[in-house]
Amino acid sequence: MERAELKLRKLSEVKEKEIEWLWRGRIPRAFITNILGDPGVGKGVLTAHIISQLTTGKMLPGMKEPIRPINAIVLSMEDDKEKVLKPRYRTMGADLERVFCYDGFLTAAGSAQQFDLRKLPELENKITEHKAELVVIDPLTDFTGEAKINNAEDVIGVLNPEIQKTTLKESFARSNRTLKNLRLL
Repeated sequence: MERAELKLRKLSEVKEKEIEWLWRGRIPRAFITNILGDPGVGKGVLTAHIISQLTTGKMLPGMKEPIRPINAIVLSMEDDKEKVLKPRYRTMGADLERVFCYDGFLTAAGSAQQFDLRKLPELENKITEHKAELVVIDPLTDFTGEAKINNAEDVIGVLNPEIQKTTLKESFARSNRTLKNLRLL
């Protein structure tokens, strides 16, 4: 029988690494960032503003200099892309050529299916294909498949590396991308 082992290491032996920032002090690269808040408080508007600034290479509060324009992927089923997302991003001044929105999922057999995070390799492929440096999942609960978001075991089943072979954090760290996860309380 295989035996599990808890591994520990002294912090004195850990090599420090500097955090790379998309927006200093607020959105680190290759990390998961959450925007939390009650429905209707403006999480989507805030995200659109951030993406608008980052896709056009403009500055966000606290930045000393603008970054080069980046590409972003927005996975959202809550907001209609024709009536809400495109008008919001256009009005905010986003470079719409750099913002890629969720438009469905087709299986290898060509049948339509709901995308969920258990299909992470497909998302990784799109991140690479579109050179996206920011991925927004709004809200996370829409993309966890049949997992009940209030059930820790279900969520672990979606995100656990033993079950899925990769985690969201490792996936985005591998590609030095940032995941912005919006969640309603």
